[in-house]
Amino acid sequence: MNITSGAIITARAVFDEMDPPGPYYGMAATGRAKPAHPVHTLDLAERLKDSGVSVLAADPGPAATDNAAQMTIGILPPALRPHGEQIRQGVTTPVADAARAPPAAACGVQGVRDGGTGG
Repeated sequence: MNITSGAIITARAVFDEMDPPGPYYGMAATGRAKPAHPVHTLDLAERLKDSGVSVLAADPGPAATDNAAQMTIGILPPALRPHGEQIRQGVTTPVADAARAPPAAACGVQGVRDGGTGG
């Protein structure tokens, strides 16, 4: 299982050079690396398709990581800055809770994020 990230939405789809053109925004730089996860997952799934091994990619959703705690409005691309407070409020899920969701989803367990037993 590869863990992906919703930060992919901040990526600028310009890959002609190592660094995207224009000003540097931390969130956009992070988002730029994120397409590698699903691409690798798809490649791995293709290589293992006849082996009986399932390959999954999952986004656990926003979580209260160290990166999220250090987030400032300046790392956001200008288009996202008006939503900075909403973004900050959205990253309150404890990391341990977010980390349980992808493996549980892969195993078909229900109710992991909402406190259910999964049974």
